Amino acid sequence: MSMKNLEAADVREAVARSGGWFPIFRSLAHKELGSAMDRLGKHGPCPVHGGHDGFRFYKDAGHSGGGVCNSCGPQADGFRMLMWLRGWTFPQALEAVAKVIGCEPSVSDAPATMPRKAVPVAQPPASSQRDNKLRARLNLMWEEGVGLADDRAEPARRYLRRRGLSEYLWANAPGVIRLHPSLAYFDDDGHLVGRFPAIMARVLDGQGRPMTIHRTYLTEAGEKAPVEEPRKVMPAPSDRAWAGIFVPVGRPAAGTIGISEGLETALAVTMGSGMPCWASLSWTFMRGFVPPSGVNQVVIWADLDAKGVGQRYAAETQQALMQRGVACQVRLPNLPIPTGAKGVDWNDVFNREGVAGFQTASVVRRLSVVG
Repeated sequence: MSMKNLEAADVREAVARSGGWFPIFRSLAHKELGSAMDRLGKHGPCPVHGGHDGFRFYKDAGHSGGGVCNSCGPQADGFRMLMWLRGWTFPQALEAVAKVIGCEPSVSDAPATMPRKAVPVAQPPASSQRDNKLRARLNLMWEEGVGLADDRAEPARRYLRRRGLSEYLWANAPGVIRLHPSLAYFDDDGHLVGRFPAIMARVLDGQGRPMTIHRTYLTEAGEKAPVEEPRKVMPAPSDRAWAGIFVPVGRPAAGTIGISEGLETALAVTMGSGMPCWASLSWTFMRGFVPPSGVNQVVIWADLDAKGVGQRYAAETQQALMQRGVACQVRLPNLPIPTGAKGVDWNDVFNREGVAGFQTASVVRRLSVVG
């Protein structure tokens, strides 16, 4: 069967007729997604980077195929889920799904000279309508925010003071990070839990285009809000890819840029080392990072994880960058991991040792992917 003429709308309809996404997932990704389907709506390990309780399917996942990882972000539907899980393009995911459900391409057997029936004027695809609404929502949310020097941003300043990060933010990050004074928080069923101050970070895609917003919900006292997931990433329009996303903290200097997983880590690195460091929000996203024009050296400021997760993803990212001809090294905290802790990151280093902790970093010019 040739898949050249597959239409996405036809495959989506065939998915619904064939029993939804779960039979497809059991065929294409049972090992990774089987347990998550069995505990629908409840948290468990991420199928991409592991952990304990970061991933869950949406409660309508049998129909939509969607789910979310606290670190990697949301996957709106089954196609996005498979693209994220397998690293596929949309056409690859479309073809794989079509093969599972036996969906034939839309090919007409009628002669080319046969007159066609008049058809009504096409309406914008549902995905385009969703994207337009989402873009409007994201833009409004950002516009409702205030800079961190604003009196209404005191909850953000309190939160950042606890981490020793406010000085840099107030002076250098007005276009990257803002505070929404009262942002709605919804639970998994779409019910409004309440409104809270929330730090908003502007996320760009791998091409440097505005993509979505990362939120950290707070209390007025500057602590994380008492909600199930204080940190959340908004969905993104369908023409944006999650691989290689970043929050740009500072501009590259002298052809060099640092990258790290978390936003607070990136801020700590920028303050402690003087090197602009961009946050990928997840090691999963970092593996697709492509340096901006003019950057010929990347420094990966990796977490020192007890189980080696941060080191492994840093090694994979380093390998990918070096294959593109980009000079790359990994720097690890030179601190012991406290008993019972999951690891040490550069925010820990900054708070414990200040600038001196960055001068004693362990530099790894070639980190092995397999520990």
